[in-house]
Amino acid sequence: MRPRFAGGRPSDEERALIQKLEGLIKAHEERHRDIARKFTQRALCAAIGKTGTTYEKAINGVLCEMNKAQEALDRTEGTVRWTLDPGQTRVVDVSLAPEPSARYPC
Repeated sequence: MRPRFAGGRPSDEERALIQKLEGLIKAHEERHRDIARKFTQRALCAAIGKTGTTYEKAINGVLCEMNKAQEALDRTEGTVRWTLDPGQTRVVDVSLAPEPSARYPC
């Protein structure tokens, strides 16, 4: 989902904030994708030559490691931090922030 301004036409400042947020989210999700690719390759290599339950155990072990890596990413930058103006009436900046409650199944 792309963030959208719902209050009419955004000002140049608001448009810049929306574009910044889009870029932050996209970069974050691409880091998740890169982690998934890395561990998918590792799971495939771990499964080569395995059969039956050893095959499943090898893949599940690597996927569990992947989930821990995804969780670690979200614990460092898994949510959005909104910076408000001194009057606390409008957003003046956005950044990624830790999400300490990130939990992935393992």
